[in-house]
Amino acid sequence: MTSSLALEVIRLQGQLKGLETVGFVTLAKQDESADLLLRTAFNYAVLQVARLWDRFDANGFSLLSVAALLDDEVVLAHVHSEILNALTDPSHPQPQEADRRLSDLRVAISKVKQVDIGDELKRIRAYRHKNIAHPIYRTREERKKIIDVVNIDDLNFTFNLAVKIVQTFEMALHNKWYDYNDFGQSALQQAYSFYERVTVSDAVPLPELATPEFDDADTSVSPHPPQQDPSQERE
Repeated sequence: MTSSLALEVIRLQGQLKGLETVGFVTLAKQDESADLLLRTAFNYAVLQVARLWDRFDANGFSLLSVAALLDDEVVLAHVHSEILNALTDPSHPQPQEADRRLSDLRVAISKVKQVDIGDELKRIRAYRHKNIAHPIYRTREERKKIIDVVNIDDLNFTFNLAVKIVQTFEMALHNKWYDYNDFGQSALQQAYSFYERVTVSDAVPLPELATPEFDDADTSVSPHPPQQDPSQERE
């Protein structure tokens, strides 16, 4: 599931880069509808990156959840044993390769902890809380100190590091390596191929917007609501 979420974020990153490549960012500065589309894509990317780096949940599959479950010497010893068994048959063990993968896994766990308290993720979470998830002016963190506005570099940093961490997890836990960079190039090409064919034309007439009609029996509101008997008021 963590890998699937990473792939979803890669697709979204391709969408944002595709929009930028075809000049949609410039168009968004001049057109409200284009600006809304761009902000929608950006907000959804922020939301999915925030999910990827969500807080620990024993039933979750965020990077923090996986890292926390792995960050135990007994668990790591078991992982090392499984890596060694997966590499070769017992007659040709590869302890050095198993040691290297376990070392990489420890580094990845450490990186997850560092990003969790880093400024990039703080900005992403603050933006997500205020602009996507909740109708609030300030987050709990912002009541303690000022947090700068999120930017595309924050998304790129947390995402690119996440991909490397997911690859490390997969090598250690599943003995497989997936080329996410190749998938990312494909996602970008697909997005660019689509957006470069999109044109904005004034020649197409706008459809006439119908005025919504409501059923008076269902939606009417009396200007003088009936008075309730004080003796029947609830506590």
